Amino acid sequence: MKYRLSSTKALLIAAGFTALFPVTSYAGKECTCRFKEMSVPEGITVCLNLPTGNVLATCSRVLNNTSWKFLEQECPLGSLEKPSTSAPARLS
Repeated sequence: MKYRLSSTKALLIAAGFTALFPVTSYAGKECTCRFKEMSVPEGITVCLNLPTGNVLATCSRVLNNTSWKFLEQECPLGSLEKPSTSAPARLS
């Protein structure tokens, strides 16, 4: 006795096997986020200068792609302090 599969049944069987063995692709460990001319490694936080102002953002991964995650903190500002007016130390 011969058994013939209809095209619908064959398609359902093929789809079932495909679901059992999913093919996944993982991003490499050396993934980076890009901004202008910068290439920032994943996990690094930087201050991005956008047209709307400076924004603190971290390079992170979303659905196997790198993406900027914007933080609610403001960008830290550095300042130079004037040297003290005391006499310089003498080295002997």
